[in-house]
Amino acid sequence: MKLLQSKILEVVAITFMLLAPQLSHSAIITYTDSATWSALAGSVDTEDFNDAILNTGLTATLSANGDINTTVAGHLYDDLLAGSRSTLFSFDTAITAFAGDIFDLDPGGIGAGIEVAVLFEGGGSDIITDIITANGFWGFISDTAISEVSLLDFGGARERYAVDDLVYSAQAVPEPATLALFGLGLMGIGFSKKFKKV
Repeated sequence: MKLLQSKILEVVAITFMLLAPQLSHSAIITYTDSATWSALAGSVDTEDFNDAILNTGLTATLSANGDINTTVAGHLYDDLLAGSRSTLFSFDTAITAFAGDIFDLDPGGIGAGIEVAVLFEGGGSDIITDIITANGFWGFISDTAISEVSLLDFGGARERYAVDDLVYSAQAVPEPATLALFGLGLMGIGFSKKFKKV
């Protein structure tokens, strides 16, 4: 009987260890308070858009009507058209935190907000469910490394906006779900070895 319990515990433990990476998924948390975001993001790089030269390792691909430090001085400006245009930020070194002061300049109140999509390093993507609909600070922190961030129109209407002081961080964020499942697997193996000795 004890040998059967030991084998069951061992199988459960090994299953937890093997499934840990698949069971944990990325968590992205959004923030509208810059102090809270800054406290959690750690060391950051800032792009102030005061000239057309971006930080090393940061690339911005704008729509045909977008510009840096021209339409709105000291800002990145872009004009998103109903699903056909987006602003794409690419990072040579994957990031885990992204934020900026965003000013929604939609024409005549037509736009419904800005949607944010991310591409994870190593593949996979996600659309952040919190739509940017108000002026001011907006950012997110992810527990999975991100190589690209896209700003898209939301709701199929034209959306104009400007960004100032884009901040981002490549600081690693631990994945607690994976660590917890791995720990449970190790504990299960330990208990199974204890039962075998008895």
